[in-house]
Amino acid sequence: MREIKSAAMVINAKSRKGQKLFKRACAAMKGLPYQVDARAIEDPEQLEAAVRDVLSAKPDLVILGGGDGTISGLVDLLVGHGLVTMEANPHHQRAKLIVLTPAGREALTGAEQAVVPLDAAILDRVGSDRLAVAIAVLREMNDAMSDYFASRSAATTPIRQEDFA
Repeated sequence: MREIKSAAMVINAKSRKGQKLFKRACAAMKGLPYQVDARAIEDPEQLEAAVRDVLSAKPDLVILGGGDGTISGLVDLLVGHGLVTMEANPHHQRAKLIVLTPAGREALTGAEQAVVPLDAAILDRVGSDRLAVAIAVLREMNDAMSDYFASRSAATTPIRQEDFA
């Protein structure tokens, strides 16, 4: 397993959560022992060019973020770089399976290696019992929000971006 010495992150900042999550991700990566070329792309038309640009530098780790549309739109790019292949899904005629290649597996191993120090730091500070409680609380909060928004009828006040600020 090779050591990570460089990374790049490209986020679709036009996705619902992209801008806010980009700032949080940048803050979380400040203590890493390597530079991260972090880019928030405001124009979705420029997303593929930005990914191609960061891939041309051959970073050890690439982080892509956005909504489902963003990610599915970048799969062909990953295929072109030999990280994944598209295969027929035996359980669904129209769906394709995205399968890691050996190069993709190596990249995934590198990504896992990159988060191990962060995971260890969180575990050391918080402890496994408190971490389990925090995860349970976050799941309950997620369920409560899902139930709340599912119960809102179309006749109620529309959801605004400010509701999440």
